[in-house]
Amino acid sequence: MSLISGDVVPDDLEPSWVSADLVANIDPVPPYCGDIPSRDIPSFPGFSPPSCHIPYSPSDPLSYAPPYPISLSDPVTLIICYSCHVRLDHFCVEFTSSPVHVNLLVQGEDWDGPMLVLHWVAVNSLEIVGECKGRDFEGQCIVHFLVFMHFRVCRPEDLMLVEGVWRLRQYPAAPNSTVFLARACPIEELSPPGPLFDTPISSSPSPSPSSSPNSLIQLVPNILVTFLSHCSLV
Repeated sequence: MSLISGDVVPDDLEPSWVSADLVANIDPVPPYCGDIPSRDIPSFPGFSPPSCHIPYSPSDPLSYAPPYPISLSDPVTLIICYSCHVRLDHFCVEFTSSPVHVNLLVQGEDWDGPMLVLHWVAVNSLEIVGECKGRDFEGQCIVHFLVFMHFRVCRPEDLMLVEGVWRLRQYPAAPNSTVFLARACPIEELSPPGPLFDTPISSSPSPSPSSSPNSLIQLVPNILVTFLSHCSLV
């Protein structure tokens, strides 16, 4: 049974999660029909596809605090991606080791640290764009956009029960998929993200006097005295 956005559903039937496929079936977003041609965009030096049609821009990561705390011990989802020529801070994701959702740490195979999925910013009929924050090698905050196929993500937050009626969260229409297919030239790519967490510098404990070689030598006479006294008592 397909769920329509206008259906009234009792509160006690609210699902705990909904896959991206279900969301796409409820409210399919028409393909972008702007000034981008439908054919594949070539990638070669000197060619710069138009990017003004992208209806979003990097936001302040502090305005999208993660819904749950993250830590160094949290699992990281591995991804395979490449930088898009349409914008160098966009990465088209070809593979994920597990479903992706908001507040998840993801890391590319050639990255030195993970990025945190903050929120979704745009969607088309095949893909959804997620804004992610991370750090560069100098520790400065950076924002990148990852482009996922719908079947690779889980978006339970898209279905909202408002006054007993299921409503869908609306996102701006992302460009057509062909916009994200063109790879950036290696010389144009941005530096990969660095470590996201501050690793505490652990100072090695100084050896205690009782464990130093000199202290062990000093203990030998005491051990002999104890052994000989025990033998005399037997």
